[in-house]
Amino acid sequence: MSTAVGWAAVTRTFLPLAGLLLLFPAYGLFLILDAKLLSDWRYRLLDAWVKKEIELRSFCEAVRAIPTLPKETLQSMLATLPSVGDLPTEQPISSSIREATAAERP
Repeated sequence: MSTAVGWAAVTRTFLPLAGLLLLFPAYGLFLILDAKLLSDWRYRLLDAWVKKEIELRSFCEAVRAIPTLPKETLQSMLATLPSVGDLPTEQPISSSIREATAAERP
């Protein structure tokens, strides 16, 4: 930051400061797009869960087993999903209860 201000003072031009000012909107846009991507991922996953195409417990365990994924990011993403207990508890959950659970926002 101080480099941009110094360079603007030396060259007496606004261009280095304009680049610095663009960082804030760019970061805000990144956060908005990241939230939308996470929301879409969660929606698709819960839609498959409501249709009983996947079991969340098995999915979470399988994804956690991949060592190359960043653990903290993965934990944050999986925390947005409903906690369904163990697999024998999850399997008999009816579609209507799954729909109601999926409709809740994290």
